[in-house]
Amino acid sequence: MKIKKDILFLLTVIVCVYLLCNEQTLYADEDIRYMLRVNVAKNTVMVYGKASDGAYSTLLKTMLCSTSSAGREMMINATVQGKEEWKQFEDGNFVRYASVCDDGTVICSALYSAQKTNALITEKYNNLGKATESRNVLLSCADAKWIYDNCVGGTLVEFYADSEGNTGMSIMSMQIPDDSENAGWDPTDDAPDNPWKKCSAVIEGVKDIRVVEGQQANLLENVKAYDTCGNDITSSMLIMGNYDFNRVGDYEVTYYVKDAVGSVASNTVKITVIKDNRVTYSAQNSQAEGNGKNIGERLEIVILLAILSFGLTMIIIRYTKKD
Repeated sequence: MKIKKDILFLLTVIVCVYLLCNEQTLYADEDIRYMLRVNVAKNTVMVYGKASDGAYSTLLKTMLCSTSSAGREMMINATVQGKEEWKQFEDGNFVRYASVCDDGTVICSALYSAQKTNALITEKYNNLGKATESRNVLLSCADAKWIYDNCVGGTLVEFYADSEGNTGMSIMSMQIPDDSENAGWDPTDDAPDNPWKKCSAVIEGVKDIRVVEGQQANLLENVKAYDTCGNDITSSMLIMGNYDFNRVGDYEVTYYVKDAVGSVASNTVKITVIKDNRVTYSAQNSQAEGNGKNIGERLEIVILLAILSFGLTMIIIRYTKKD
């Protein structure tokens, strides 16, 4: 009996050690706080939180991914089981923050050519949001790490295809220029030596505006916004503030933009609407011209009357002499 207990104890220890080494600990339902829904038709991952009724119905995050829809036309469920900070695939490439599902799918970062943080394959990162032949779910480094840190063993992953489905939240992408000196680094990587940390979103061309009352000014003229990687994101820029081009006064507006890695740029400028003095000047001119015209007309009448009077006088004088 004692031998059986010792053997059972030893087997228990072995299983526990195995699970710990492979980071495949499964958690009780109450510890599973999130559910992942992967729309393979739109290459998005939506993270749902557990509501008070226990249902995963609260949308918390939407992430761009790159995966394959092959064989996933119907809904398929899997669960997260294993975790690996670095994982090497059979083709020799590596991924980071891998969450391995029980169906073999790996939810992870984009591919790296080596087990180094500066060996990101730029092409694979720039493909996020587009389909790929791999059934793995590739994400930005930050998104992969969030799932790695927060989605414990047993987390449900639902794969489905819905090309018309709503992603629930707007998603911005960020392309790494091929010729960038920072290519090889994921812009979302929080590594302290990531050179992208020295870059940020920026707004260029903003300046104070002076405009005459009643005229319209183009607030976007020569204004451009760029993300951390230098991509033009002017279309995502907001202009906040109240102003009225039809009322004289000083106003302030703020240009604001936030890029895909959360970098924010903002600039505040002053809009000055001045009185249109030209309107008053024109009115005065018009009045003066009218007065001048009236004086001229009167002068012509006076001259005409004088001529008539002179002519009439000469006629009277002539007839008087004859008499």
